[in-house]
Amino acid sequence: MHWLVLLCALLLAACAKVGPDYTPPPVEEVPAAWVQPLGPRQSTQLAGWWRALEDPALNALMVEADESSPDLEAAAARVAAARAAVGVANAGRIPQVGLEAETARAKGSREMSASVPPPQQRIDTFDTLGAGAAWEVDLFGRVARAVEATGAESQAAVADARGVRVTLYADIAQTYVSLRALQARLAYAHGNAAAQAKTRDLVRHKHEAGLVSELDLRQAERNLAVTRSAIPSLEAGIDSARYRLAVLTGQTPGALDEALRTKAPIPALPEGIIGVVPRDVVRQRPDIRAAERRLAAAVARVGVATADLYPRLSLLGSFTQSAASGPLMVSSASGWSFGPSLTWSVFTGGRVRAQIKAQEAEAEAARAMYEGTVLRALAEVETALSAYAHEGKRLVALERSVQAARKSEKLVQAAYDAGLADFQNVLDAQRALFEQEDAAAASRGALAQGYITIVRAMGGGWQAEQEEKAP
Repeated sequence: MHWLVLLCALLLAACAKVGPDYTPPPVEEVPAAWVQPLGPRQSTQLAGWWRALEDPALNALMVEADESSPDLEAAAARVAAARAAVGVANAGRIPQVGLEAETARAKGSREMSASVPPPQQRIDTFDTLGAGAAWEVDLFGRVARAVEATGAESQAAVADARGVRVTLYADIAQTYVSLRALQARLAYAHGNAAAQAKTRDLVRHKHEAGLVSELDLRQAERNLAVTRSAIPSLEAGIDSARYRLAVLTGQTPGALDEALRTKAPIPALPEGIIGVVPRDVVRQRPDIRAAERRLAAAVARVGVATADLYPRLSLLGSFTQSAASGPLMVSSASGWSFGPSLTWSVFTGGRVRAQIKAQEAEAEAARAMYEGTVLRALAEVETALSAYAHEGKRLVALERSVQAARKSEKLVQAAYDAGLADFQNVLDAQRALFEQEDAAAASRGALAQGYITIVRAMGGGWQAEQEEKAP
């Protein structure tokens, strides 16, 4: 046996991890700047980005979401499960000890003979107590690679949880902006309806006095009805936004109705866009981080599969204590054993090498998914920057149109009152004013949502400096 002990010592001295060592993908190939110009820039701080909108109600919603969101609770639970899996994998590095205790009773009878009475039953008791221990010596890194894989998966789960947080904050902010934009559009609808109601009343008086035809009255009524018809859908949209905000913050629908019923302006946007370059996005976006960590896990599993090509060495030990008692006997015995065990799957019909190829293919797939995630992320930012820039130009034009429509409506109304304009001109001017004010309010909301989309695409919403802490 001395040669076996010597062999074990030599193998222990040569412990190494087989399989490829993971190297993170380089970021040098990522563009240094965006295709779309950023224009004026803010700071590069993406955590707590919504505070730059300076809206107390929005800030309160974010605090409530942090405390009560079911989405964040579920993400935290998934992180806890992934970290527990790391503990399971780490347990393979530690000797495993088990205890076993058994007691049994057996009933039997004596053999019959001419010199003894008829058979009598007897009951014997057997007690056994044992302990066993086993420890796999990780000669070729099978356990270490498994720990690497589960550790990387755990980090991917953390990144996924951060992705949930990024999405949640963006959804809350965009829904809040939608609510305020709908409230603004509703206010314009009520204002225009009130002005058109006055015009209808004026035309009715003129018609009753025989100064205008019934056609003018019916057209005024139609114009007012069209404007009023937009109000119910706007009110329904406002209710829907409030209910969604309640759910996003972990509350029942209707819980925020009182707090959000009062009209408030659309949050004012910062002067510039957050100055983040593409390489910052690769480091910041949770989905990219998760894809990179899953790539690391896939590479580590290649090592787990490769280790099956080599022998496994385990140290085994056991101790047993047994006792038996009955009418005819009382006895006890004990024993122990200790020694190494070497197993090696020499011939498996190509199963091990096929598993290695399968894991290598999984690693290549994970690498391709990572690269695709990076490309999609960069495209999302570019698209968001382009949409934001063009919506800004559209809003400038719409605001000019609103100013012109207001002046036009006043001039036409004055000309009609003086008998210098046809009533159709008044109707056209009122309708144009309502349409332009509604479009401008919707555009202001779309611009604010575009800003939020940019921050979301950049991965904003979690603290990079707290990377090692739970999300």
